[in-house]
Amino acid sequence: MKLKRCILILTALCLSFVFSCGNGKENKLDKPSGTATITLNDGEELDFETTFTTNASLMDRKFAIGLSNSLNGMLIYIMIMSNETLAPGTHDGYISVKQIGNSNTIDETYNSHYYKGTETNKEGNSKLTITSMEDDSVRGTFSGVLYSETGKKLNIKNGAFNIKIENEL
Repeated sequence: MKLKRCILILTALCLSFVFSCGNGKENKLDKPSGTATITLNDGEELDFETTFTTNASLMDRKFAIGLSNSLNGMLIYIMIMSNETLAPGTHDGYISVKQIGNSNTIDETYNSHYYKGTETNKEGNSKLTITSMEDDSVRGTFSGVLYSETGKKLNIKNGAFNIKIENEL
C-alpha cells in the first residue's frame, strides 16, 4: 500500500514537471538578465552579459540594480530616481561601471555623473528608459558616456535589462 502511494505521488510530481516545462512558453525571467556593449577609453569593445544581480531595489520613485559579470569582473550599476511614481518612459538616471573581483578589464570606477572628461571638462551622461513594468518584472534600456576620476572615457550602448521582481523588493 505504501509503495503504491509513493508511486502515485512520484508520477503526479513527474507529470506536473513535464506539463509545466512543456507549455510552449519560454520563461526568460528564470535568471535576471542585462546586456550592454562597452567601449573602453582605448577603443576596445566588450560585450557585457549579466551572470548575477546585486543591490536590487524597486520603490515608487526609485529603481536600482547592479548587473554583474563574474567572468570579466565588471559591475554595471544603474539607478533611476523620479519625483513622480515610476512608470514606463525615459527617466533621469545614473550609471556606474566598476571592477569587481580580480579583473584587469578596467582599473577605475566610471560614472555618468560627478567625474569630468579630460578633453571636454564636462560630466558624462546617461539615458535610462523603462520599457515595461509588470507585476513580476521591469524591462528597459540604458546607454551613456561615463568618465573616471582621472578623465578616462567609457561608452555604454545597446544596454538592456530584464529584471524579475521578487516579493521582497
